[in-house]
Amino acid sequence: MQPYQPVSCDLHSRLELAILRRQTLRLEWQTEQGSQGGAGVAVDIYTRDGAEWLEVDLPSGERLRLRLDQIVVCDGI
Repeated sequence: MQPYQPVSCDLHSRLELAILRRQTLRLEWQTEQGSQGGAGVAVDIYTRDGAEWLEVDLPSGERLRLRLDQIVVCDGI
């Protein structure tokens, strides 16, 4: 995995607001296997191991954890 690249303060603030509002986000993110996407409710944002992470509850009941610098598209905020 590549070293973490900080995201803009604007994106971070908008994600925090989406969490407070329990908004559904449409996301696309990059993985080592390629691009993936989905939609879910933003529930948490935190720092761990030198990177910032977003947790999203998917309609399937799964909780998705995404490193912020891997997010390519984030609609709904």
